[in-house]
Amino acid sequence: HETGIYSKPDCLDDLNPTLYHRISKNIGEQEFKYKFKIENGRIPTRTELQESLHPKIISFRETSKNSNNISDYF
Repeated sequence: HETGIYSKPDCLDDLNPTLYHRISKNIGEQEFKYKFKIENGRIPTRTELQESLHPKIISFRETSKNSNNISDYF
């Protein structure tokens, strides 16, 4: 393909859940690597790849304690 990214095959829905997840994850990694290389001129590090696939989730408590006053946002 022009983009270097494999497209999902039509028969993907017929696969068992494990294979479906592996192929979907692989396609997601390829898309991220390609876009990253185009934008940055290099391949992503392992850490950058992991962070893109598993972004850090910030808990509600953590965000609540940082916002003391609603007027801070205006």
